[in-house]
Amino acid sequence: MATIKTQASVKAKDLQAGNHPAGDGLYLQVLKSGARSWVYRFALNGKTRDMGLGSADTITLPEARDLAIDARRQRDKGIDPIEHRRAEREAAAAQTIEAGRNKTFRAVADQFITGKAGAWSRRNTVQWRSSLAAYAYPHRSAQQGDDRCGMVGNRPRHPDLESPGGTHEGPRRAQGAAVRSRDAAHRRSA
Repeated sequence: MATIKTQASVKAKDLQAGNHPAGDGLYLQVLKSGARSWVYRFALNGKTRDMGLGSADTITLPEARDLAIDARRQRDKGIDPIEHRRAEREAAAAQTIEAGRNKTFRAVADQFITGKAGAWSRRNTVQWRSSLAAYAYPHRSAQQGDDRCGMVGNRPRHPDLESPGGTHEGPRRAQGAAVRSRDAAHRRSA
């Protein structure tokens, strides 16, 4: 196994598949496919663990060394760096979900439309906003009693959509816009 000492050696084409030491528990892991990633190997409570630090395509050798140093400091304090990272990610996810619960349907819909406005024509953006204002926003409040995104369940309905032969484009557009806005909010919360 070759020892990794410089950024140039990280990108060397002749590295065989396997773990190549970079010092102090840091390894460059090379897969048979050629994919390369950084791994920090440590022992805690008599158990050896490997902690993935990220792709060598996006993380340089000095950055990987800094990440390994941070993980080593946690280990030296008796903290499992893998479990610590997992707990941080779970806390961040819970915070994101909680923040999403406090957003109104209107706020998420406006955020969604604003995000799409660059790709849409001005006319399309105006149509979405006006359709939601005319058909979805009033209906959301009446249907749920509260239009918080965490409470969004069923698709909004409008009488023109329920009756056979309903031909109004506005309510159909509002329904589609409401569903896409709701789905965007749920993806951000997940």
